[in-house]
Amino acid sequence: MRFREEFSLYKRTLKSGREVWYYHAYDEDGKRISVSTGKTKKSKAREHVLELMKQNRLIPSTIKQATTLKEFSKPFWIWGECPYVMDKIKRGGTYSRSFCDANRKSLEKHILPTFGNKRITKITTSMVNSWLLDLPKVAEVSRSTANKMLSLLRIILDEAVRQNIIRTNSAGLVKPLIEKANARDAFTREESAKLLNDPTHWGNELSYTASLLCACTGMRAGEIRALRVLDIHPDHILVEHSWDEKYGLKSTKSGNSRKIPITSELYQTLMNLAPDKLDGFIFSLTNGETPMSGRVFANSLYRKMREVGITEEERVERGLSFHSWRHFFNTQLIAAGVSGEITRAVVGHENEAMTEHYLHLKPNDMAKVCDIQNQIIS
Repeated sequence: MRFREEFSLYKRTLKSGREVWYYHAYDEDGKRISVSTGKTKKSKAREHVLELMKQNRLIPSTIKQATTLKEFSKPFWIWGECPYVMDKIKRGGTYSRSFCDANRKSLEKHILPTFGNKRITKITTSMVNSWLLDLPKVAEVSRSTANKMLSLLRIILDEAVRQNIIRTNSAGLVKPLIEKANARDAFTREESAKLLNDPTHWGNELSYTASLLCACTGMRAGEIRALRVLDIHPDHILVEHSWDEKYGLKSTKSGNSRKIPITSELYQTLMNLAPDKLDGFIFSLTNGETPMSGRVFANSLYRKMREVGITEEERVERGLSFHSWRHFFNTQLIAAGVSGEITRAVVGHENEAMTEHYLHLKPNDMAKVCDIQNQIIS
């Protein structure tokens, strides 16, 4: 039986006319590779290759098989270590720690069980496509969630391409699943009137005011929870933060600040809840020390909805939630003829192209918004 040697030497003549010794060797997949020794004499070339063998460096690191996806993805979505997140922040983008944590959990739960032990160079488009098609059923997740997992895998493999570990991103050629839009309804004007006309029946002034504020400004629940006394001004609210359950104050979803006009009545309503200190939270059960739970907002709203005749079955079918106040306000702005540009500026649309408009509403634009607020409050 003939055994294959670990390497073989051969001479190659370069374009310059210089003769250099190369060696053939075989990588982990049995593929023959060719590497220069840089030597012009065979004896020196042989000595060089034997030394490489002693150091376990016969296959150069640039040619060796890539590590497994599990090994390569160790720093991904670890705060302070993830190359993707750090690059995005350095380029002026935003990325919250909680979102980073959530993506790390998704990686460990939905991606690594399938691809973790596979070498990056061996992950094919066919493998990724089959995994994506099966994911909704196997993992019992929505198509939207499955597509998000595909996006995470693409991000990891994009970094592998950038590091010259692979030539192409095998996940980049996979088509996302077709998503079925979730029905998310908004409250009608009649429903909003029933829900907001009598704060005394809510049994919770803070929750009532949170719903009123969302209906009149379109603020997100996290932004409302993050409101402090110093953010409230007689004619506007300065929205600069959101509240994260684990990490506290953070930037808004879009990473941008915005100014929302408010009426004097809404201003006074908010100031009636204000604690004694400027940095105290408006919606708080601890005298401004910490924000109250967003779940309290939702539960109080659901209880009030049942009182005005919106059953739990109807609420679920229509997709009504605390966030529906945001849709309601957006609808009121559009119905009143407020331009899409101003609407996006007020409600804080995450389109980064709108950044320049967020803090530059004209006086007549602010007046339009206040008129709508007056109609909602009355």
